[in-house]
Amino acid sequence: MRSRPGPDVGFALAQARWGLIPAWWKETTPSQSTFNARSEDAASKRVWRQPYRHSRCLVPAVGWYEWRSVESVDEKTGEVRKSKQPYFVHPGDRRLIAFAGLVSVYRPPTRPWN
Repeated sequence: MRSRPGPDVGFALAQARWGLIPAWWKETTPSQSTFNARSEDAASKRVWRQPYRHSRCLVPAVGWYEWRSVESVDEKTGEVRKSKQPYFVHPGDRRLIAFAGLVSVYRPPTRPWN
């Protein structure tokens, strides 16, 4: 049975880096695949398991970008090029929204020469 947070548990607003680096990570650079957890995978995949159980947060935002694949024709060569077109999606009244997030405190491994 999981216990509920007591009255001494509070909320804090803090700046953080986008992209989760697990606390157990030993490499000098983070994995490229940890910036976007899918809700159906977060509880079972090792990289997100601990933060999913113990360290959730809300990420405030005014909107987000969706990307659409588009084709354009180069006027000089006639070559068809594929690119991505960003679209900013936001509430019409510009109110803040929040995304569910996961938090992990990462401390880089110490090096003998530091």
